[in-house]
Amino acid sequence: MERKLRIALLGAGKIATMQAYHLCNNPKVEIVYVYDIIETSAKLLANKLGIEAVSNLESVLNDKSIDAVFISTSTSSHVDLIVQCAKAGKHVYCEKPISHDLKSALWCKEQLIDVKVSIHIGFNRRYDPNVQEIKESLEKGEIGNPEMTFICGRDCAPLTKDYLSKSGGFFRDVVVHDLDLTKYLLRSVEDDVADIYVAGSCLHNKDCYELGDFDTAITTIKSKKGIICNINNSRNSVYGYDQRIEIFGTKGMIVSKNYKKNSIQRFSELHTESSSPYVYSFIERYSESFRIQLFDFVEALLNNKPVGVSFNDGLESLIMAEYADQSARTGEVLKFNF
Repeated sequence: MERKLRIALLGAGKIATMQAYHLCNNPKVEIVYVYDIIETSAKLLANKLGIEAVSNLESVLNDKSIDAVFISTSTSSHVDLIVQCAKAGKHVYCEKPISHDLKSALWCKEQLIDVKVSIHIGFNRRYDPNVQEIKESLEKGEIGNPEMTFICGRDCAPLTKDYLSKSGGFFRDVVVHDLDLTKYLLRSVEDDVADIYVAGSCLHNKDCYELGDFDTAITTIKSKKGIICNINNSRNSVYGYDQRIEIFGTKGMIVSKNYKKNSIQRFSELHTESSSPYVYSFIERYSESFRIQLFDFVEALLNNKPVGVSFNDGLESLIMAEYADQSARTGEVLKFNF
């Protein structure tokens, strides 16, 4: 019988619960522990899974049978958990971003220099089937040479001030997904990020304003080959989770549209082509890409292959987020040098 990957979930919130659901359906995985600093949350998820909840991280670190950990705790805890788990010999899957600031992320990298484990940073949208189809189309040259890209990422779920204060800010929490996608898709055509300029505002969220943060931004990136990339982000999409990609090239265009509850359209004397609303949460929209990413990490470990999104990939995307935040605050056009 093939050996199962023995894992621990660090965190017991929405993302960890979704991870648990997917991983329980992977016959190559055995979930052993759930850890969370909030013991009641860990116990609640553990009871659903029929496994052990632990309130002490050392229980995970000292168990030599644990192969890997899945970190889905608050951003502020990522760096410490990555370092502790990696140094204990555990492979690490950590949700993005690595940290809420670049300084601690760079410190984390230094701590990992001599550590011989795999670390995957959870940029799940790379694994979205639509994104993969776009990537393959670009690699095949189906739309010729790309000239312009548009990525829309508008969130709709209300967030608490406590969450916002620990998230790392708009660019590290929200925009970083689309910055990473831009880099990922540019590299599929042997290109890369060159310049970035951001116009940012706080238009509706009082908590963001009090925290000195943004809730709305348009990011313009120019690639080394001259491709113009536009990223449109907001925390206030009242009509649902708005996620679209459009890439225009010399031979055509490829578009990824929003997901809806269903594809039914209704026609009446009051309206035409009325359809169901967009899905209303990132978990509903990206559950499948999370599943594919989690399983890809498992396969990489079991087959001793490189992980799909390395620590350096995550660090580069965090650097882009730092530059974006700086540009939004200063109005400067900034140049990248990864």
